Amino acid sequence: RDRVEVETLFGEKKVFHGKVRQVDFLNSRVQLEKD
Repeated sequence: RDRVEVETLFGEKKVFHGKVRQVDFLNSRVQLEKD
């Protein structure tokens, strides 16, 4: 089960396949919070 569904800071629902994209999303979210 590599399908991961997450809600972004803007309230959008995005579905990621695989763990690499999940990590990329988390990194992007951390950068957004820092800015």
